[in-house]
Amino acid sequence: VGGGFFEPLPAKLRDECDVFLLKHILHDWPDEECVAILTSVRAGAKPGAVVANVDSVLDIGAPAPMELTKALHDINMLANCHAGARERTMAQFASVYAKAGLPAPALVPLRNLFSLVVATVPH
Repeated sequence: VGGGFFEPLPAKLRDECDVFLLKHILHDWPDEECVAILTSVRAGAKPGAVVANVDSVLDIGAPAPMELTKALHDINMLANCHAGARERTMAQFASVYAKAGLPAPALVPLRNLFSLVVATVPH
C-alpha cells in the first residue's frame, strides 16, 4: 500500500486489516512524530485491530551483552539519525502510545535484539 506515515491510511484498510506491523519505524523518529504515526494508524484501524511495533526495547532485563548492544544502537541512533531518533524503554513506548490514544502496550520479547511492542485499538 502506497502512502506516507503522516497521511491518513487508505479507507479500505479499515475493514481488511487486523494487524498493523511497524518494523524498525518508531525508533527513527522523535516522540512527536511517533505519536503522529501511531495516531494515523489508530485512526485508520478498526476497533480490535492490533498495532505491533518491532524495535529494540531498552532495559527489559535481557542478558547484559544484549542490553549493551541495544544501548550502543541507541548511541548510534543519536549520533547518526535525525534529531530525536532513539531506542526506547517500555515506559517511553507507553507514553507515545498513550498520547496516540492507544492503551498501554504489552511487551513480547523475541529471541534477538528486538521485541514486539503490541497494543489493541480500543472500541
